[in-house]
Order: sequence, then structure tokens, then C-alpha cells
Amino acid sequence: MQHLTQSPTDPGFVQNPYPFYDRARQMGDFFWWDDYAMPCAVSHKAVHAVLRDRRMGRECPPELAPAIPDCAAPVL
Repeated sequence: MQHLTQSPTDPGFVQNPYPFYDRARQMGDFFWWDDYAMPCAVSHKAVHAVLRDRRMGRECPPELAPAIPDCAAPVL
């Protein structure tokens, strides 16, 4: 898997992200986005496959889940 680096907060990227996404799509269905430290799917085929794959789950794994402040916790 090829790696790309692009700060998502860079003003140039925020104003016009399309050149970066064009370059990413030229690499194939997936690339590794170094700034997020995770893979990114950029084709319809890849996104469709990921969303349909039950191994991906519906919830964030507990070890990766952010802490929820008490004021935002669900009321039961």
C-alpha cells in the first residue's frame, strides 16, 4: 500500500482538496494516509466492499474509543 502525506488542516488543502484526492485515486483503491495513520479507500468499489464487510463492525473498538465527558453521556 502506498503512503501519502497531507495535513488535513493545511489551508491549501482545506480550500481545494481535489488535487490530493486525484493523486490518491491514481494509486489504486486504497492508500495509507500518514497524517491519520490509517488506510483510506478512494474508489466506489473499495468503499462499497468495506461498508458491506461485517468484519468491520459498527462501533469503535473500546481501546480506540475517545473518553466521553459526563455532560455528553447518554441519559438512561
